Amino acid sequence: MRKDDEKNFHQFFCGHAGARTHVIKHRVIEPQVIRDWCRNIDLGRNLPLLALMDGKIVADATLHQQLGGWKRHIGRVSVLVHPKYRGRASPARS
Repeated sequence: MRKDDEKNFHQFFCGHAGARTHVIKHRVIEPQVIRDWCRNIDLGRNLPLLALMDGKIVADATLHQQLGGWKRHIGRVSVLVHPKYRGRASPARS
């Protein structure tokens, strides 16, 4: 994820509005939330990876890490795939 992904990332979350955004603890359909994430990327704490197809974000996977304490070696991974792209097999590679 880069700073210039803000608009595309917000559109990605709006594509889930109502369906899955209620399980996300942040109000991801609010542009300010996404703006803060894109402008304040802390790769030491959160490593966001975006899957793109035809220039649009179709999935987001983020590794969340704790920087201190006894659980600092434990990470949490969150994944969200646009409903249109769920359950699809990746194309065979030759």
